[in-house]
Amino acid sequence: MDSLNGLIESLSNIFLLIAIVLSFRSINLPISKIQRAWCSFFGLGCIVFLGEEISWGQHYLEWKTPELWSEINNQDETNLHNLEGWPQFIFGKVARNGLSIGMIGGAVIAPWWLRRNPQFCQPSTINFWLWPSCQSAAVAVLAVVSNIPKRLMKNFGVEIPWNYYGPNDGELKECLFALFILLYAIVLFRTLRAQATR
Repeated sequence: MDSLNGLIESLSNIFLLIAIVLSFRSINLPISKIQRAWCSFFGLGCIVFLGEEISWGQHYLEWKTPELWSEINNQDETNLHNLEGWPQFIFGKVARNGLSIGMIGGAVIAPWWLRRNPQFCQPSTINFWLWPSCQSAAVAVLAVVSNIPKRLMKNFGVEIPWNYYGPNDGELKECLFALFILLYAIVLFRTLRAQATR
């Protein structure tokens, strides 16, 4: 593994691990059932993301991929997002695009709309705790647009003379996703904790 790739991948894993801890700390706060259900759903999503990133421990424990699994996995790993067919579509394209849309909708559009309509963001409403803070908007935008220049150049047949963000743009994008998730977990925990102590 390239050292830069290794650093970026390790950062992604650390961000996700901290997000998991924060999401389950949020569950233990005296919060409503819907808030507890959301924190549980969010925490499980983080576990799946981290599990897929580390191939459910294979990257660290270095076990051999079972032969049957190896035949249907594009990268010879024990994860779902590299399986051929619908698992790759669901865990790759749908999950990634869904997260991208959620990040822009949640961190850019929702905070902008709520600032213009503050009556919908009172402490007693779901909008007060559900949406990410606007401070995470920069990470959301960076994550979504990070590989656009490379795609544009590829579509126009232009060869990239140098790679401006490391040897694997996919790893950088996943790291930015993980950073956004961590920022969301921090804001969610702090908001729910403040709400619980009122």
